Amino acid sequence: MLSLFDGLIAFILMILGASFVLWLEQTQQSFFATRLDISMVILFLLVTFLFNSGCQGADRNA
Repeated sequence: MLSLFDGLIAFILMILGASFVLWLEQTQQSFFATRLDISMVILFLLVTFLFNSGCQGADRNA
């Protein structure tokens, strides 16, 4: 259950980080008006899932 929570935190931080970088390109626009493409969100979900799976596998081998 803790690894699921860690994955959720990592996903949220990646989304916020990408939104921040996109906002830095257009600082005259409101931060909350920046939009992420659905493909970026899917990529972050995939990376989070793979990161989560890799961490769980490493814990089992220890």
